[in-house]
Amino acid sequence: MSKLKMPFTINSQEEFLKELRRVIESNLENPAFSISELCKEMGVSRSQLHRRVKLYANLSTSLFIRKIRMQKAKELLDNTDLNISEIAYQTGNASPQNFSKYFIEEFGISPSAFRKQSSPEMENKEVELDPTSKSLSSEPKGRKSEDGIPVLSKNRSEYRIKGWLSLLIVSLMVGIFLVGNVLVKKIKGKEKPIPVESQSIAIIPFQNLSSAENNFFCEGVVEDILTYLTYFKNLKVISRTSSAKYKNTEKNVLQIASELNVAFLLEGSVRQYGRKVRITAQLIRAADDNHIWARNYDRDIQNVMEIQSEVAKEIAKSLNQNISPEIAQKFDRVPTRNIEAYNALLRGKYLLRTRTFEGLKESIKQFDHALSLDPGFSEAFAGKASAYNLMVNLRYVTERKEKYLQMAEENVRLAIKEDPNNALAYAIRGNNFRDQFKFSEAINNYRISLDLNPNDALTNYWFSLVLRSTAQLDKALEYHQKASELDPLHPLIQAGYVYTSIMAGKFDLAEDLLHKGEPLFNNSFLFHYVKGSFYMYREDYKNAIPYFDRAIALNAQFKTSKLARIYCLGKLGDREQVMSYIASLDISKADDMLLAGLAYAGLGEKDKAIKQIKKAAELGVIAGDMLVDKKFENLRDDPAYEAILRKYGLDKFTENF
Repeated sequence: MSKLKMPFTINSQEEFLKELRRVIESNLENPAFSISELCKEMGVSRSQLHRRVKLYANLSTSLFIRKIRMQKAKELLDNTDLNISEIAYQTGNASPQNFSKYFIEEFGISPSAFRKQSSPEMENKEVELDPTSKSLSSEPKGRKSEDGIPVLSKNRSEYRIKGWLSLLIVSLMVGIFLVGNVLVKKIKGKEKPIPVESQSIAIIPFQNLSSAENNFFCEGVVEDILTYLTYFKNLKVISRTSSAKYKNTEKNVLQIASELNVAFLLEGSVRQYGRKVRITAQLIRAADDNHIWARNYDRDIQNVMEIQSEVAKEIAKSLNQNISPEIAQKFDRVPTRNIEAYNALLRGKYLLRTRTFEGLKESIKQFDHALSLDPGFSEAFAGKASAYNLMVNLRYVTERKEKYLQMAEENVRLAIKEDPNNALAYAIRGNNFRDQFKFSEAINNYRISLDLNPNDALTNYWFSLVLRSTAQLDKALEYHQKASELDPLHPLIQAGYVYTSIMAGKFDLAEDLLHKGEPLFNNSFLFHYVKGSFYMYREDYKNAIPYFDRAIALNAQFKTSKLARIYCLGKLGDREQVMSYIASLDISKADDMLLAGLAYAGLGEKDKAIKQIKKAAELGVIAGDMLVDKKFENLRDDPAYEAILRKYGLDKFTENF
């Protein structure tokens, strides 16, 4: 665990600033790094720190921290090909918008303009951040407020005032125009505007009116429409995994909408005939089964990708969504001009969903075929990255994990190079880092992905997992809840939400989720595993065991259920069964070393537990949730446990728990 350092006694200005900078830089990627934490690291009080920073640097402590963040950002802009969002997150800026604002205040130029500019004049204007130099005290020129914080010069202030006045006038004109349009529509008896609170939709699987071999094409068209809609932050869009449950359903509109908790449904069909394709789509308001609109879209097969964005735009307008310039740019971007490459991509995605090893290998072949036809196809690179990552995540390639993660990362890099706004690529990179227990890097990439595509259910779920691993349990529950709402019928997402609520000690929430989920997920091994965990975390080990038994019966390959059962038996004093379980493990392998260690922990044999867990960590394997997992609770005061946390960068998160 982190401990308060001895008071910082170095009196030298040079050494004080050097140490201060070192501490800040070691926490640079953490946007939540506070002055209180800095004081603790430096071993000084808040007033002492502020006084010395003010004396040596003529800056407030917060501006000193910001200056270091901006200087590092400038270096990354100069020396890497990371995009601006990545640089923002890597320098501890939770918002790319604020990052641009602070960068302009620091250097008088936007990050994007700075990257384009390489003139010597710009280099002369930059402030050097040398802790041994008085140049550190150079603040932005201009007036200062009473507390010494720089403010904008008169000219810049006048410029901003003029800009805001112009924006205000334009906004008023646009507002008058929009209000006028609404009034005209009402007067003419046109479509009534849809209430803002009704901004939620599910896309029911479209009917494939062509041959069965074109199912991949039909599903791909629907998935692309859904992806476009997920760009809207204020629109709830149910994930394909949940809406797919209603393929060929006999349930009516009201039943489906009620189960998915949405106000609108989109249904339709896809028919391919020769080189032509017709897509029919109709938007339905569930409350009264009223068809808001219905459209037929006829295109040459070569131009089919235009239809998805057109349908998404129609839906967005009907649901009061603002199509910002950024979203419009995403809508207008055509992923490929090669229809053969597009078909290969859709086949690859279709195979990816099988989650079998053979299916994943075949999906890579399809993505490679797409890339042979269009070498700059970003989505195909992201598809390959996803396949390689799944091979690791689903433990198909445990012996060659690093090789496959490396191949996944290479394809992520190529995907982002071709399309810097490829949200899936950043999410897969986040998964790569999470699989390597690089939690801070994973957090940064999930943030970028969700900034680009905020309503992707799986990315919200993956992000919630890494937040749980870093003991940010309240925040993890926020993202679990969002993922749950976006994909209410996905057993993995719902089980994860329950499990995190249990770890957070929110037993009332967990019990409510279990009660609601039982009719839907009673046949899922995950449901029984989290129900067993509910009892285990409340130390009702006897009642936990039957649920773990049921989980094992439904899926004997899920080792975590077996371990949880053994842990409970250990807590109940059944040493014979625990030792029999340990004897069945191959403790020459890191994964089994970890399992053996946690089995010993159930028996309360702390030394043996720590020994096995430490050996596993030395071989590169830890429990992802070791900060919050109950099975570690009696090991947390051991120096070896703390050493593992430091090795994997988890020590900086211990204060969250």
